[in-house]
Amino acid sequence: MMKILKLFMLSAIVLMVSCISKKEYNQALSIKHPVEALKKDYQILKTSLIEAHPGIYWYIDAAVLNHKFDSVENLLHKPLTSLEFYRYVAPLITEIKCGHTRLVYPNKKYTVAEKHILKAKGVHPFNQFKIALDDDKVWIKSVRDSSNHRLKPKMQILSIDGYPIDSIVKKANQLFSSDGFNKTLYPYIVENNFGYYYQLNFIKSDSIQLKIKEDTLVKNITLGFNKIKSSSKKVNKKLAYLGKDADGKPILNLKIDSLNKIATLKVGSFSFEQANFSKFYRQSFKKLKEQEINSLILDLRGNTGGKLSACNKLFKYLYDKAAIFNQRVEVKERYISTRKYFQNSWFYNFPFPHLTIKKDTAGFYTALRTHKALNPKKNVYKNDLYVLINGLSYSATSLLAANLQGVKRGIFIGEETGGAYNQCTAGTIPYVNLPNTKLKLRLPLKVIKPNTSQNIVGRGVFPQYEVINTFVDELNGKDYQLEKALQLIKTR
Repeated sequence: MMKILKLFMLSAIVLMVSCISKKEYNQALSIKHPVEALKKDYQILKTSLIEAHPGIYWYIDAAVLNHKFDSVENLLHKPLTSLEFYRYVAPLITEIKCGHTRLVYPNKKYTVAEKHILKAKGVHPFNQFKIALDDDKVWIKSVRDSSNHRLKPKMQILSIDGYPIDSIVKKANQLFSSDGFNKTLYPYIVENNFGYYYQLNFIKSDSIQLKIKEDTLVKNITLGFNKIKSSSKKVNKKLAYLGKDADGKPILNLKIDSLNKIATLKVGSFSFEQANFSKFYRQSFKKLKEQEINSLILDLRGNTGGKLSACNKLFKYLYDKAAIFNQRVEVKERYISTRKYFQNSWFYNFPFPHLTIKKDTAGFYTALRTHKALNPKKNVYKNDLYVLINGLSYSATSLLAANLQGVKRGIFIGEETGGAYNQCTAGTIPYVNLPNTKLKLRLPLKVIKPNTSQNIVGRGVFPQYEVINTFVDELNGKDYQLEKALQLIKTR
């Protein structure tokens, strides 16, 4: 009985401390911070970037960036809330032009009771629909609740809460960056994070007012929290390794047209829960060989990247010679003076620097298995290859596309990739916790380069055939990028 009582008291104490810490954390997001606290956070952020970011001056001159650092610091002369501080600093981070580097505004922390209340309210207005950017316009792409007849796909959004839609998109684009000077990534990021960036730039409330244009009719629609029934589909555990995207479609998928000897291999991500890339590749390429497929369409559209090992394995199934996937992985420093502010800071003190970062006459570096020349896989595919790419083909996916293009493997169709061709900063990416404002700096520490390069600096992998799929095309069930691949196959 005494043991049970002690356990109960201990649980109560833990719960009480947790509630107090949540309250203090949330309070820090709402109060105005003194100038000294703001400048301390700003100095931690600035020092972390200058000391540790290996690509900080790739796309901007050091003197120009340092001047911008000073200009923002001069704005910190009065107390600001965390959100106000974020609005000053986040656009500065984008000047580095690194898609893996950004300032993150934290979510409020909720108690268990608050989570139940929030769940009972239903779905937030911005989560009730998806948008599409097309031809400098914003459209309703899909509606989560089919019974909501006020919102329909193909409606055009003219404004939200009185703010013109073009200003909303423009301000959203100032809070994140792609790699280098690429522009194809931007519309996809805004589409996928529309509500998040709106609320960071404008207001955060439980309702929004949309000014909508349907055909020629213009009307106002007010959306509040809404209870929407979630579709409870049974998960096939045997197929869980293929994943599911937001629309319930497999992330990894192989379709074979046995009659025409054509196959389409969809790889929608190189990192997701329950993924088994080795199994999927092994099964897929065995089928391609057994069915004597002559033309393979590799669909990398919408693949924002993930594990280098998953990319490297796929590369070895597509290229029939021994090859190195990436060059030497460079690191700027072994120890960073602000590392105590890193999330999981123990890892970046010991054992991370001691076990993984080495030094030679060229500087600091770390070893990856993908840095070695590895032989092609059994059942490597040697016939015609067509690669579909778009602006959301990013990070490790861009590295894979660059390597394939570098060895002249495949015909590329679609848009320029959102990730850079020559290099990116990625690999180990800690968050730097700013102690006063509670903001987080996402800080990549490694330089990852494919085993190839192009002369155009700060751009992605370009397709040989540029084909753009519009929102209207998608609504009408048209996929002109895929159709172009099939057309090229027929004419070969």
